[in-house]
Amino acid sequence: MGHVGRFRLDEDVLVRRGTRAVCRTSRGLELGTVLGPARSGGGTADLADGRILRKMAPEDEMLWGHLQGLGRDAHSGCCDWLNSQGIDATLLEVEPLLDGKTLYFHFLSEIDDGVQEYLDHLVSLYEERVRDSKFAKLLEHGCGPGCGTEKAVNGCGSRGGCAVCKIASACNKKPA
Repeated sequence: MGHVGRFRLDEDVLVRRGTRAVCRTSRGLELGTVLGPARSGGGTADLADGRILRKMAPEDEMLWGHLQGLGRDAHSGCCDWLNSQGIDATLLEVEPLLDGKTLYFHFLSEIDDGVQEYLDHLVSLYEERVRDSKFAKLLEHGCGPGCGTEKAVNGCGSRGGCAVCKIASACNKKPA
């Protein structure tokens, strides 16, 4: 849904207006867009909305795109279920977090316990889809034979490694 806040910034991270960043908030890891420098009159105490960890890297963007697709699937599935049950509730958005485990369902109004029970079920299905997705398997096992070595079939042994290996931190590891 979007939130405007003040975030702490590590000194070695340089960001400017419009920069997409990975942020740690009270909800978890999230995507943020820098609006401008925080102006603090009372020190750093009012910068308590979270912390900017780093600029979004291509690997983060790839992960975010995958999670957004799964979030759209969850939105569609939930809307279909609401319609099939004759429940008059308006789902505005399903928001995934960058941790790949958290979904926020934003409704126009309060929902009853039956809807909440179904949402819990939908979240468990989402978590299962994330865990079983090709993307998750790439993160766990790498991009192919020889992943992270000079003998890599898919190129991760050259020029700093492939995006999958960077996310999985597999590149430049010694083979077992």
